Amino acid sequence: EASSFFVRVRMSPQDGRDGSGGLQEGVHGVGNVVATTVATLLLSRTGAAQHRWARAVCETLGMATARPRSTADTPGRPGPSVRTTKAANATKSAKAVKVSTTAARGERPTLGIDIGGTGIKAAPVDLATGALTCERVRIETPRPSTPQAVAKIVAELAARFAPDTGDGPIGITFPGVVKGGITKTAANVDKAWLDCDAASLFAKATGRKVHVINDAQAAAMAEVRFGAAKGRPGIVLMLTFGTGIGSGLVIDGHAIEGVEFGHLEVEGDDAEKLASANVRDEQGLSWKDWSKRVNKYLDLLETVLWADVIIVGGGVSEKADKWVPRLKTRAPILVAKMHNEAGIVGAAMSAQLMR
Repeated sequence: EASSFFVRVRMSPQDGRDGSGGLQEGVHGVGNVVATTVATLLLSRTGAAQHRWARAVCETLGMATARPRSTADTPGRPGPSVRTTKAANATKSAKAVKVSTTAARGERPTLGIDIGGTGIKAAPVDLATGALTCERVRIETPRPSTPQAVAKIVAELAARFAPDTGDGPIGITFPGVVKGGITKTAANVDKAWLDCDAASLFAKATGRKVHVINDAQAAAMAEVRFGAAKGRPGIVLMLTFGTGIGSGLVIDGHAIEGVEFGHLEVEGDDAEKLASANVRDEQGLSWKDWSKRVNKYLDLLETVLWADVIIVGGGVSEKADKWVPRLKTRAPILVAKMHNEAGIVGAAMSAQLMR
């Protein structure tokens, strides 16, 4: 399954027989992008022998590990279902999450909250259909956007929708890298978010179970489950153009945590400073000129990642006809179908990890 990816490893002598340990030499080429892909494929698709090797890759990368996938997960093969170990809680989350939902029709909707650099949006979501069950609410992101200020708004939104959702778990997105409920970057929000235990912060503010996920990753999950990439196998890359450039990656239905492509260097500068939708507005760029910048960014991305499809989203996707036809990529480009609702829906989907 992973024959198209190349990872060079050196096994220590005592582990040479089964390849279960001694992964001493790092990953070459594009590093964690390729290694995470290989490890995810092996964890989700292979048997016990290959799983030992996959586990070594995962441990080197600091990824959560899982038992080998059961044959029950392969259509037409018998066997008990096996799920990833270390189920997520308020401070821990799986690194490769299956994009699915166990919600059945008739269940109460789940609250999704989408935190952005300029606005915080929320609505209850029917996880059987991906539809919002009532009109979404948007509140301006506070200035300064400190954790305490944002948590106050999150608590207000949770209370506002409690009659619809009850005291069930809440999914919350964040515009930066999130690892195990901890926010690791803060490019477009207050720097106090660096290494903040966001999961615990929001759980305390709302009195509810909470799962925190990167905003673009949440949008990718929603688009794969309900939107533009529904039913598409392979590598799905989601890019959201807004205050910055968000990125999410789903591989054969598994969402990969910790992806951050918005800060790649393009022409000596951060990609977000070159090609975000916010930059287009601030600099008064025409759609033609801005799309040229987006093309430069996509050119770089496609040198390190062979996606099967690229989905573009964010508020600017509502005017896709003005710029998407100008983009030239190897992978086909799809416009997000869920637009600004994708983050809310993906957030609500992630809350299922807390049930």
